[in-house]
Amino acid sequence: MGLSDVRTYRWTLDRYLDMAETGVLANERVELIDGEIIKMAPQKDPHSLSISNVIEELLPIFPRPRWVKSQSTFRLGERSAPEPDVMVLPERKDTGRALHDLPLLVVEVSDTTLDYDRGHKASMYAARGIKDYWVVNIPDDQVEVHRAPVKDATVAFKWRYSSITIHRRGDKLEPLKAPGQWVAADRLLP
Repeated sequence: MGLSDVRTYRWTLDRYLDMAETGVLANERVELIDGEIIKMAPQKDPHSLSISNVIEELLPIFPRPRWVKSQSTFRLGERSAPEPDVMVLPERKDTGRALHDLPLLVVEVSDTTLDYDRGHKASMYAARGIKDYWVVNIPDDQVEVHRAPVKDATVAFKWRYSSITIHRRGDKLEPLKAPGQWVAADRLLP
């Protein structure tokens, strides 16, 4: 058997969740991306601090029935279940194994995974139709707001964001689904 005859196994969401529920993935920081189980990078203190900051800032802007959810499996598609640092869902509910409703906002805090979050993950979120995707960019001390998904055959999931704006300390951001509500970029950064 030559290398060209080798076939890889692509995990489905159900098989991945089965493994998680039986403890096979216990104590593993992983996520399912396009059928592959990806090991997540360990978190450093600035990353954890920034996640806490994002949650604190978003909770008053998105009160119940909305759900500000952190570091939790996002059942995105048949072969993808990322674990975004923070996402805002339209309502609090247990959907079992069904796909989640489209989030109002997804936030990834990036330190060592910046290129991956800007590229592969951004394309995946754009392909799913997520209209508001923020990357808290720790190395460059800024927040990047990705909006307006468009088709693009040259990227991983054939979609990308056509609008990317950079917000530095002193700037304010307005979530698309919370017009008139502003968050200071300083309050999201560590």
